[in-house]
Amino acid sequence: RESLLDCQTRLGLMLPYALVELLRTQNGGFINYNLLPLITPTPWGEDELDLYLIPGISAQEPKHCGLSNFQINWIFGSDPGDDRMNALRRRVGNPQHIVPLERDAHCLIALDYRKNPFNVNPPVIWMSTDDDCEFIEIAQDFETLLCQLRKRPQSDPPFAC
Repeated sequence: RESLLDCQTRLGLMLPYALVELLRTQNGGFINYNLLPLITPTPWGEDELDLYLIPGISAQEPKHCGLSNFQINWIFGSDPGDDRMNALRRRVGNPQHIVPLERDAHCLIALDYRKNPFNVNPPVIWMSTDDDCEFIEIAQDFETLLCQLRKRPQSDPPFAC
């Protein structure tokens, strides 16, 4: 509980209730239902996304990829010389209002507090981290995202974020 309050204080945002409950059940890690069908395909034509793990909260290891550290790395970057990420942060507006849940080299899935930083149920977005910096709302909130997740069939090869 204390770690959760510390994390939210560090983020300066309230985490969605559904995420808090998930973190109480499983504090981060891989999730079984990890395939997200999309209503609106990505600019690359993908009609589904993989969400393999949810970052947890760790009081013991602050350098681990927990929610607040993941967000801090997103804002300030683990590599300050990464011009592509620096340009992306400038296009986003206030990067402190985007809390990444999953990230790879070309995109991220995040909670989007940009319209209302006091919203406890922000929309979940997919965002291209390439030069175009496109956004797609993939769920109206985190609980809806969880309800939309499906189990990837064993024969179906995964495609990252």
